[in-house]
Amino acid sequence: MATAVEKLSGALHKRMKEESKNVFGPHALILGRITSGMGLKLDDTTYTIPKGDYMICRSVMLNSSYLVTSESENHTHKLNIPILSVGDRVLVSRVGTEPVVIDIVVAG
Repeated sequence: MATAVEKLSGALHKRMKEESKNVFGPHALILGRITSGMGLKLDDTTYTIPKGDYMICRSVMLNSSYLVTSESENHTHKLNIPILSVGDRVLVSRVGTEPVVIDIVVAG
């Protein structure tokens, strides 16, 4: 008969195995939403990750809504880049246990 410690150990092992599947398995990419205070709410969780507890790709945090290409043959091009803001739907990658906002996503 298993002792209480063995039962607890078995339960913890089972839970860690399930979580590792979520981190490294088919859910390595997940959708989320930026909440008030720039928190991050992932679609597969019930809690909001506070600002500063997740990472953001640099291109999503640019200070300008557009980029200008370098001048070539006396002209430039402006590229519209959306700025991350409250309410945005985002694509998030789990790198180990660290959530990383990859980009803003919109309906097709």
